[in-house]
Amino acid sequence: MTTELSIDWYGREKQLTVARALLDMLTAAEKADVPPLRWTVNLAGWSLHGEPDQPFDDNPKASFDAWVDFLGMRVSPDGTHAAGSCPAYPNVPVGIHNLEHP
Repeated sequence: MTTELSIDWYGREKQLTVARALLDMLTAAEKADVPPLRWTVNLAGWSLHGEPDQPFDDNPKASFDAWVDFLGMRVSPDGTHAAGSCPAYPNVPVGIHNLEHP
């Protein structure tokens, strides 16, 4: 029972750290006029996942490109995903799905 509580506590702490990273990243993105994305805090991988919010995003490819530039991310060879880390939290991985890949 103690082990389960410890794992739950550790998972919750990691999730809160990732949520704080997201808040800081979104605050910086707003100041840089980067378009919004839909974000998920992933507990299993303790990472952030973003994607353009279709159908509400008029130009999802431009949003994807803006975030890639803003975060200095690496884009997959097929252009479907980008990977990097949160600037203020380098241990928090960030992935973005490109809904308009070539």
